[in-house]
Amino acid sequence: MALYLVTGGAGFIGSNIVEELVKRGEQVRVLDNFSTGKRENIEPFRDKIELVSNNC
Repeated sequence: MALYLVTGGAGFIGSNIVEELVKRGEQVRVLDNFSTGKRENIEPFRDKIELVSNNC
């Protein structure tokens, strides 16, 4: 299993990538500052990912 870093993971495209990686059972680290991304986009996976942000 690889560790994936998804930059902008709370945005529309990034959150869809995160969702697919989580479905595949991969380890996912999301990097986002939430300037345009939305927390609700990654909330369904919050317990399955590592979130890195200066606005946690």
